[in-house]
Amino acid sequence: MKNGKEGVVREITRGSSLNRDPAAPSPNVAHFNSITATFLAKLSKHLAFFACLMILARASGRAEIGQFGIFLVVVFAALAHSAERTLRRCLPVRFPSREE
Repeated sequence: MKNGKEGVVREITRGSSLNRDPAAPSPNVAHFNSITATFLAKLSKHLAFFACLMILARASGRAEIGQFGIFLVVVFAALAHSAERTLRRCLPVRFPSREE
């Protein structure tokens, strides 16, 4: 009976499906979400910086950039940031968000 108890303890410590929250995503999905969230955070920051450079270029008169183009870059930056925040909210507790 000793081997049976060790097997149960081993399964519990490894995180078997018995003690896993059914609503929590699998570890592979959580890892993919964390990588995607990190990529989207970087993308949104770069797009926001690019929008600032576009505004400066238009104000200085060096480039012919339309207002609609600047607006689209800002919208894409906001969408990327919103998607990143949503993915971070869906991550399990062991992957902390940036604010913590």
